[in-house]
Amino acid sequence: MKIFVLGTSNSAMTDGYVKALKARHEVVNFSLGRVPCIYHIKVILERRVEIENCDLLIIDHYINDINRYFKRFGEKHFSYCEDLYAILSSLNVNILNILFPIINIEKNTSSYLYKKIINISKSFCIKVIDLNKKYIDEVNFKDKLHLRADLSFNFGAWLGDALDGINWKKPTNGSLIETSYFSIKASDLQYFSENKFENYENSLISINYIELKKNINFSFDKSCKLIAIGYFKKLNDCDGLIINEEEIILSRDGYLIELLDKNIDISSKVNIEPLIASGSFYALGHKEKVTGDFFGAKIVDLIFKIEGKTKAIAAVRERIGLQFK
Repeated sequence: MKIFVLGTSNSAMTDGYVKALKARHEVVNFSLGRVPCIYHIKVILERRVEIENCDLLIIDHYINDINRYFKRFGEKHFSYCEDLYAILSSLNVNILNILFPIINIEKNTSSYLYKKIINISKSFCIKVIDLNKKYIDEVNFKDKLHLRADLSFNFGAWLGDALDGINWKKPTNGSLIETSYFSIKASDLQYFSENKFENYENSLISINYIELKKNINFSFDKSCKLIAIGYFKKLNDCDGLIINEEEIILSRDGYLIELLDKNIDISSKVNIEPLIASGSFYALGHKEKVTGDFFGAKIVDLIFKIEGKTKAIAAVRERIGLQFK
């Protein structure tokens, strides 16, 4: 079976369940830690054909969305989750939604969102494996939101075996009529500037980015909002940029997709400048302060949203009995 995995840190874990799956199946893993569901939307829109040519899509997203992003943005963020599921429903591929456990999920202030995720999955006939339903002692957690790698691996070994015994009929007649999301990649931005176009690659990812040292200017023929930025940050670098006069400070190392604290209205022109400054600044999310000398940033993606709703025709998919014991 060929499996496309689109998840967060539980799916990006080096020795976790994905490693076990690879022992029995062909796996393409596009998981990335600490990302919101906007990342999942972006990947699906960019790689729809590749995903539909697989036998199964495994999705893992809810932990970050209810624990990190809903707390920052409230119900507005859940609208992104609803759009994700509309897009998922349109895919002509079987989908497995894995809900990794959260310690004391029922006491979580966002636990009702967890239940909404389950309900919206079921409404589109997307199979859910909810690991919160299987009691897992706290000693088996790496931290509040992550299983230990060995327990995750054991789950993957079970899943790999279980998938061998299932003959899922491929869903049909799904289509995406309209989406309000689009992205601009570094490969597009290079045509609007004299900045260096670079590549970074390791065992998990291969990305292209613009080394922002000089201004980038381009125009749109319609109004939209810049809602997220994909960036690459090297260890100990202090990275920041200014987009249409809004300062954006970046934190954490590696490749990340981060929602902006405030959407930037784009009426026509986009002006991107490197932040050249020294001092202490709050990074996106306002939880971390970055101190040092800033000389620009490394841009991978810019993610925009236009007015309007995502419109999709849900694929016809069958229900499958698959219970983790």
